[in-house]
Amino acid sequence: MKLKHSNVYFLLLWLVMIIRKCRSRQEWRQQPEYAEVNPGDSVVLNCLIDNRSGDCRWEKEGVPTGIFSGKYEWAGDVSSGDCSLLIKDAEVEFDDGAWQCSVTASSFKARDALVSAVSQLVVRVAPTDIVIRHSDTNRVIIANDTLDVLENTNITLECNSVNGKPPPKLSWQLPESLPSFSLTESVRDGSSVSIISALVMRSDRGKRVKCRATHSALTKPLEASVNINVLYVPVVEVEYKYPNGLVKTNFNGGHKVSLKEGDSVIIRCKPDSNPPAAVAWRRAGTRGVWSTEQEVLVENVGRENAGIYTCTAHNKLGVSGPKEIVLDVEYSPHITSMEPSGAISSLVGGRVTLTCLADANPEPAYQWVQRLNDQVVIKGNERVLSLENLIFEDDGEYICTAHNLIRGQEKITQSAPVQLTVTGPPRLYLDPKTRFETSAGSDTSMEVKVCGEPRPEVRWQVDHLVLTAGSGHGRFRADTLVKMSSHHNCYISRLGVQGAHRDDSKSYQVHVENVHGSETHSLELLVHENRQLEVFIAVAVGGVLTILTLSLIIIYVLVSRDSCCASLKHQSQRSDLSEMGSDKTDLESPDSSIITSTANQIFYQDARNDSSFHTFNKQKRVLSPGISCGAYSVTHGSISSISPHKHHKAYNDCHRLATTLEDSSRLGRTLEDGPHLSRAKELRNLPPAPDLSGVSYYRYN
Repeated sequence: MKLKHSNVYFLLLWLVMIIRKCRSRQEWRQQPEYAEVNPGDSVVLNCLIDNRSGDCRWEKEGVPTGIFSGKYEWAGDVSSGDCSLLIKDAEVEFDDGAWQCSVTASSFKARDALVSAVSQLVVRVAPTDIVIRHSDTNRVIIANDTLDVLENTNITLECNSVNGKPPPKLSWQLPESLPSFSLTESVRDGSSVSIISALVMRSDRGKRVKCRATHSALTKPLEASVNINVLYVPVVEVEYKYPNGLVKTNFNGGHKVSLKEGDSVIIRCKPDSNPPAAVAWRRAGTRGVWSTEQEVLVENVGRENAGIYTCTAHNKLGVSGPKEIVLDVEYSPHITSMEPSGAISSLVGGRVTLTCLADANPEPAYQWVQRLNDQVVIKGNERVLSLENLIFEDDGEYICTAHNLIRGQEKITQSAPVQLTVTGPPRLYLDPKTRFETSAGSDTSMEVKVCGEPRPEVRWQVDHLVLTAGSGHGRFRADTLVKMSSHHNCYISRLGVQGAHRDDSKSYQVHVENVHGSETHSLELLVHENRQLEVFIAVAVGGVLTILTLSLIIIYVLVSRDSCCASLKHQSQRSDLSEMGSDKTDLESPDSSIITSTANQIFYQDARNDSSFHTFNKQKRVLSPGISCGAYSVTHGSISSISPHKHHKAYNDCHRLATTLEDSSRLGRTLEDGPHLSRAKELRNLPPAPDLSGVSYYRYN
């Protein structure tokens, strides 16, 4: 039993010895690593060993280094396996380099010696400078220098550090408008290198690009910068302002300047370019350079200054695109062309075209007028006036007027007149059914209007007697043609008859002729006995006296009545006066008056529907016994009485009325007497005058 326990004891002891022997083998706990130190500072190179039994040693660049107090010292407890080295007052010359830690074997046969990997100790050296270089030109940029770069091109910049250990870290500072699209970093020959590329725009002009180097040995980063000078072709803008010596005004942008004649304006060409550009003004419609000044004062502008002004700028890189500014000078119209001009002529029925052209701003409106002595007739409102199917009334002066509006004021100008002469065969303006009537023994005349160019010859024919204008024979005389004031080529021709007889009631012919043709019309003259006119006058006078007498009697009766019947008298008076006023109206109103001419002039009816020559006809029935049956005619401003022909039924009615009134007047009695008053009432009950609208009218005296 004791032997068994003894064997177990020796076995355990043997195991412990084996385990202990295994545990005593030297092993690495930590090898030295890369380290940096600033000059003059201290640094520890770590070296930790488990089960260290051998001696610790350090080598630099393969050369053993001893332990020297104040320079190289043990950093820890070597007996516990801490073989770390403390390097004091680091120097590049002595301390910078490759370091290794080693441990000798624990025994001759152990073979557990250790040698660490090479670890680099860097004694830092601050970079002395950084340099920016333009890669495209290999130009080195001196600090704060300027680099010229074309617009819209890529720029490549390279930043290099000078010296420095380890190489510094480089970074770029770029303006926001210049984002980089390419960046590379490397170390070349112990120096840091950073390359950047970017697209340069016009807006980057004057911007600064910086390269910055940071290093542990530096108290502050190193910087290098370059100014970007972007070169580009000019771009121009045009501006204007109105000069004012008292008030400072700014330039306004715009491409159109509104002016009126007499204004002044300053126009400016503002180039944006690098390098600076020279400007050139040119004016549309002219050759060469108008001005080379950036600012030009245009004083007292007129229509000759209006137009388009173009500005360009140029530098060594090229020429800008043109920019225009328009001087819009408003001016009143000026007639520049009239076709045809002077005097022209055309045949009746022909066509004439008149063209007018005016220079104005704003564009003018046109109007054509025809001037006939003191009359002006508007003929058209277009630049071109076309007169078709010409008539004699188109003869006259034609004037073109042009007008526009300038700042609320109308400006008008007119051309020299164009004299239009309308030629053609003569024309008689006379209704073929026109009849002229007069009383026996009266001097009378018949007249017609005739138009023609050249001036027509007029002949009146009385039976076999032919009278030319200005000639006469016996009681007949053809007056000289009288030119109408309203038209140049229209005339009045008259045939006068002295002491008209009943035998003069016949047809008369008027014949007109010129080189272009001729025309003939017949006229009828009726001569009545004088008795009818005397009856007419007697009836008219008797009627007026009767009405006046009745009016006086009524007024007297009303005034002499008693005051108790004042209201009745007033009512009766108002009724009688109303009746009397009605009769008086028939006597005095222009619509019922009968006006005769002592000159015994005969007027004609113009059958041509022409606005230049109006003939107004009007008939009115007459109920008063003091007014003859019939009507009156207003022709060319004169009023002539009208009576029906003696063979017409209306003539018999009027004749019967006139005879009755004459008999009443011959009695020499007043109408206040009963029988005669009833006779007057009987006269009032006669049928009204017939409608004579279908009867051709004539003059009756």
